[in-house]
Amino acid sequence: MQLLKLSKTLLILFSLNVCLVANAATIKGIFERGTDLVVLFIEILFVLAIAVFLWGIVKFISSAGNPEKRKESKNLIIYGLIGLFVLFSFLGIIEILKNTVFGSSSYQSDWGAINKEIGL
Repeated sequence: MQLLKLSKTLLILFSLNVCLVANAATIKGIFERGTDLVVLFIEILFVLAIAVFLWGIVKFISSAGNPEKRKESKNLIIYGLIGLFVLFSFLGIIEILKNTVFGSSSYQSDWGAINKEIGL
């Protein structure tokens, strides 16, 4: 049953990606659309990892006298933190690939204008 749900989800993501690729005219456009889709998926997982982390904190506070529940809640906190670290790493790898392959980044900053404003 879970395999069926997973295959449906992957089919939806694949069809969405095909639609995105059909509208992109260049290889750079295809790559950017694909990375945008991956970043969207990672952002959804960020929300899930933060929820797991916060739920672990709530369970840790509420299980003051029970050592088993405290251990379980510590594991939830650790899993949430590991998930956040892995997701941040994925975002970093995606940005490195974008900068290396195409020389463009999602996070643009204008350091020249900032230095001019502060007088450097």
